Amino acid sequence: MHRHSGESRNPGEGGSSAPALQGYGELCDFLTCLSIPVDIYIPVLDLYSQMLQTEAERRNITKYHTAEEIIQYHFIDSLQVLRWRHIPLAPKVIDIGTGPGLPGIPCAIVHPDWHISLLESSERDAEFLRKAVETCIPGRGEVLHLRAEHAAQQSNYRQRHDMALARAVAPLPILLEISLPLLRPGGFLLTHRGASFAEDLAAAGNALLALGGEHIETIPYRLHGRDRYHAVLVFRQETLTDPRYPRNPSKIRKSPL
Repeated sequence: MHRHSGESRNPGEGGSSAPALQGYGELCDFLTCLSIPVDIYIPVLDLYSQMLQTEAERRNITKYHTAEEIIQYHFIDSLQVLRWRHIPLAPKVIDIGTGPGLPGIPCAIVHPDWHISLLESSERDAEFLRKAVETCIPGRGEVLHLRAEHAAQQSNYRQRHDMALARAVAPLPILLEISLPLLRPGGFLLTHRGASFAEDLAAAGNALLALGGEHIETIPYRLHGRDRYHAVLVFRQETLTDPRYPRNPSKIRKSPL
């Protein structure tokens, strides 16, 4: 069944104020609307923000470098997945192509029942991730220095997860092929998509049919200062994935499903 949530007000648009560190007011409002206690988690998010800013002074780890940009375009954007009201209790989560830990680390910070695997093929990013996990979510995260295509063919990762996250990773048919095999039947993929999310979804029908997935919900949102809506697309893995998938990386790129 396909459902669309409509253009309802995002958490954090208006609403009552909440205790906050300087500059975190909008994020506090957003978390409060999701019934997440800000006094516990804002200090940890601030620590992670400082780590991102420090790393950005050394190299181009992320497009947005200032504290204000990180709050708006990394944290509030990443945490949009938490507007989905059916997240399982104590899920085993994998974040595919996480880069410096987005969206996985902010989500895991505010959900202490999560155990998250951060999948990243870049060794420099993986090195940063290990420090971020130890600092921000100790004992609840692991860093997998692997390509998703390779992880999905290994028995200790394939069909082992309740949820997968992905933000700005690949065209949707390619993302579905490398992510759905990592989910157990009944597991969920939540992926951030840009302003062309409707077109992305329309192009994904063949991939969903081949991989045994189904689109179940679209959660649109608009960030402060942006004219166009983006969306989190939610997919459910209905069956065991055909063992032929994912194919090797060159075949996936040359002939998307």
